[in-house]
Amino acid sequence: MSLEELVSLERIENFNNIRLKETYLVYNLPLSKLFVEVLEELKKDIFPVLDIHILLYSLRFVPFTDEAEGLEAFKALKACLDKDLYGSPVQWTSTKICNNLEKLCELIVYEYFIEGSLIVYHNYEIEWDLSVCISPPS
Repeated sequence: MSLEELVSLERIENFNNIRLKETYLVYNLPLSKLFVEVLEELKKDIFPVLDIHILLYSLRFVPFTDEAEGLEAFKALKACLDKDLYGSPVQWTSTKICNNLEKLCELIVYEYFIEGSLIVYHNYEIEWDLSVCISPPS
């Protein structure tokens, strides 16, 4: 993960070095930068699970220029992530995920900024405390 605005504050592992819980701080992260980083990784056939989780969570608070088209692409990606369909190349390839994300990116008019924290547990259950706003927090 190369996002400078995403910092791991605390990581708790068991004796086998398996992550049980990790707390992240997100500071002043532009939504457009998150889109770019995720798309770059997907084009290399790398699936940045946490970045995509943050992106989809943030998109819940952003209006789309075509709400019907945006919600359709959003719901498809959310279902893909929730059901781990990205692991099955027959249904969801990196290219298909990229296409949906690019469609969503085009449907957003303004720059939004993400800030807050999240806790990721070993089963990828996430506790969210993120906010999305149209101007950078001061």
